[in-house]
Amino acid sequence: MALETMITFTILGAIGGLAYILVNTNSLGEALQYKYMKHLVLGGIAGLMYYFLYANYSFPDGVMAIVSGYASADFIPALSKRLMKLMGGGRG
Repeated sequence: MALETMITFTILGAIGGLAYILVNTNSLGEALQYKYMKHLVLGGIAGLMYYFLYANYSFPDGVMAIVSGYASADFIPALSKRLMKLMGGGRG
């Protein structure tokens, strides 16, 4: 069950990244640019990170995986900054 859940949360995060692309682009050519495609990849990573850090397999956590995928460009740097602070290696 754990592998299926991890895959589900990764896909949900990628869906959030895709939602970001659809909201912020005007054409297919623009959507295929690197700066937007990274949201798709980072969205999947953010969904997987959400699974490891917070999730139970339930409706609200699935929605939050999509939201974290949508905000992945901000979510991942903020999370890494917080983890660095906790480990004593970060500044600020």
